[in-house]
Amino acid sequence: MASKKSNTTTELVQVKENTALISSMDELPDYLKEQSRSEGLEDLDKNDFKRPRLILLQPLSPQVKTYAGKAIPGQFWHTGANVSLGSEFKGIMLKANKRVILWKPRWDGGGMLAFSPNGKDWVMGGNQEFTVRPSKDSKSTTVWKTGKDVLSSKLLDWGSSNPSEPDSQPAASLVYEYLFYLIDRPDLSPVVLGCYKTAITNAKQFNTNLMGLRRPTTAIGVRVFAEEKSGDGGEWHVPAFETIGWVNAALFKTATEMRNMFADYEVEYSQEDEEVTVGSDDAVPY
Repeated sequence: MASKKSNTTTELVQVKENTALISSMDELPDYLKEQSRSEGLEDLDKNDFKRPRLILLQPLSPQVKTYAGKAIPGQFWHTGANVSLGSEFKGIMLKANKRVILWKPRWDGGGMLAFSPNGKDWVMGGNQEFTVRPSKDSKSTTVWKTGKDVLSSKLLDWGSSNPSEPDSQPAASLVYEYLFYLIDRPDLSPVVLGCYKTAITNAKQFNTNLMGLRRPTTAIGVRVFAEEKSGDGGEWHVPAFETIGWVNAALFKTATEMRNMFADYEVEYSQEDEEVTVGSDDAVPY
């Protein structure tokens, strides 16, 4: 009897070892390869989902700690799938937009004071005045006036954060935002990539390059890579862009259809904006 019980136990152990109830998300099981619908979510609409973003990870990015070993500084992190795309990827820029955000300094409590989703018109905080301390140790205050629109506010001008110092940073933060189709990962497309602060120069050069080609952006292959920067804030990475050629007809059709599908896409505030553009005393200046 003891021998029979031992054999039964061994068989049960073998069954448990050989039967995987849940497999890794890294490889799709054979029985799902013909399935392409997200069944079970039919009663939800686009307002119920968080738009995936690409974050260029920095040493202090929270994902580096949360996903230790997988989220590496200098790599692009997809917030929808929580996976790294590495230090560069090939993509097609579907749509570009910009926004402007006026943040209350962290030393005065932080938070958003004014917001423009198109870089022109304030949708909140317009025609208002905000009294702030221009620096953490400042004993005096200055007044930021938003005016009727972004242009008239002059808050994107150098010296606007502290009028007594002409070389001080702009009071408001400019953000260029790109909707990308990922050539090697269509399953993770589209995804948003934002450029802030020291990445603005690269973004403007990218805009100029695309405009100069005088063709739909969905016909242009782009290499997006992490460029290393250094300065008083230490070392950090910013997105950089290189046009690498014309895509084939099939890919152009796919990208154009995706762009049309997201024609009503609008920029929106995200928590990453505050973490990157406002930062903290030990944050990198990206």
